Amino acid sequence: MPDFAFVSKFYFWKHVSGLNTNIPLVGQVAYNSSISLKEEFLPVPVDIVAAKGCDGMLFTLAEQLLAAGIIQIPKTGSLTY
Repeated sequence: MPDFAFVSKFYFWKHVSGLNTNIPLVGQVAYNSSISLKEEFLPVPVDIVAAKGCDGMLFTLAEQLLAAGIIQIPKTGSLTY
């Protein structure tokens, strides 16, 4: 089980310190909803953090991941892709 106190402190300091972040979606996962009683999908994001001033590198990385087919441009609606 992850230490959620550590995770929340990391996210707080990440934003306070000015670190750059990019959160691309790498896929989606199916689950059985207890509300709608049918199979639904949740997006799967990955948080990529870079040093202050490296935001251009994050955009370049996102373009390269898109070109390699690792990530896709998400669509609106109940399905991400």
